[in-house]
Amino acid sequence: MENQNADETRITQVKIRFADKTKKGLVGWASCILDNAIFLNNVMILRDESGRYSLRFPIKKSKRNKIYSYFEPVSDESMQMFTKAIYDKLKETDADEYR
Repeated sequence: MENQNADETRITQVKIRFADKTKKGLVGWASCILDNAIFLNNVMILRDESGRYSLRFPIKKSKRNKIYSYFEPVSDESMQMFTKAIYDKLKETDADEYR
């Protein structure tokens, strides 16, 4: 199996579902499509008190509190790809009320 790097992979679609404004710190959730082929859902978009955004990828906790990721970026480059695509979509939408 040939490895692909983040330069070859593209996020071809991003949709944002905004959270209720009463949820402190939570902006919403992003869904992304990779290379028009793979759908990734429920990437949490958070904003701290200083205004900085961050992403959290879906996880599951076991009964013993071990954390398992459903999916996550495997490199800094792929994390930057997700971050840029999601933040660019936030800029396009009416995210000003969350700033």
